[in-house]
Formats: sequence, C-alpha cells, structure tokens
Amino acid sequence: MGSPLNIEFIGSPPNQIRSNFGEFIIDGTAAAGEATSEVRLSNGTEYVVTSENSLMIASQEDENSRSIIFLARTPPSKLTATLAVVPQRYVEYSETFNARRVFEGDCEQEF
Repeated sequence: MGSPLNIEFIGSPPNQIRSNFGEFIIDGTAAAGEATSEVRLSNGTEYVVTSENSLMIASQEDENSRSIIFLARTPPSKLTATLAVVPQRYVEYSETFNARRVFEGDCEQEF
C-alpha cells in the first residue's frame, strides 16, 4: 500500500490544491448535473456531456513531467482521486500507465 493522499483546497472558490504530492493549479470544475461539453457530429447530431458527480481537474508542471489530478465527489461524502504523471519526454507507455494512482476515502470539504 502506497502513501495516502492528503489535500487542502486553497481559495474561495478554490483555485489551488495543496497536497503531499505537491501544489496543483485548478484547471476546471463541474457540479453534478452540469454540462461539461457539447459534441456536434458531421451529420448534425448533437450530444451534451454532463457530469454525474462533482468533478475537479488540477495540474502541475515542471520541465520533466506534468501531473494531473482528477477528483470526483460522490454524495454524501466520498472522494475519489486519480493522480497521473505524464512525462514530457519519450518513455514506454506501460511506465506512464503504471505511474497512475487512485485514492478513495471520506471527504470533509466540498468543492
């Protein structure tokens, strides 16, 4: 079992996440039921993508990699976080995939 994920939301509304894996800038949020994007096919069909749960995406970047954390809050108080580190240089795909970590636990704050 690896290290636990400890996070703190900074700002109101949050614009940053402080964690034991570094500081992340929040790139976007979506409340449960909110439309996150629209897709229009060449035949004119339109699809609207909505988030089932509250979502947040945050990232940090340095010269060697970009780390992205995806947070999903499931009512009433469950948080699932996926942390992915994407190298900024060529590596074997399997190494990148194996670097992905998933955390789940109770959440004391809403975002």
